[in-house]
Amino acid sequence: MTLPGFGLSDSDRNLLCENVSVVFNLAATVRFDEELKMAVKMNVMGPRELLEICKDMKQLKVRLFSISQPNSYNKLLYQLS
Repeated sequence: MTLPGFGLSDSDRNLLCENVSVVFNLAATVRFDEELKMAVKMNVMGPRELLEICKDMKQLKVRLFSISQPNSYNKLLYQLS
């Protein structure tokens, strides 16, 4: 989640963009003592990078992101399509 383009090669990115129809983003850090720079990379930049990749997905029907609340058992799911 913290590498530009998730560290995917061009051929792997193209493979995803041609074939993926559903994307789930459940990656996040919810540690309250996490270094701010890492928390921003994981919780802001990672999802933004994923949305950029999703824009090129030709078969995409659903994008699903999970946002963790302070109580780890309480998760809200938003469908962004």
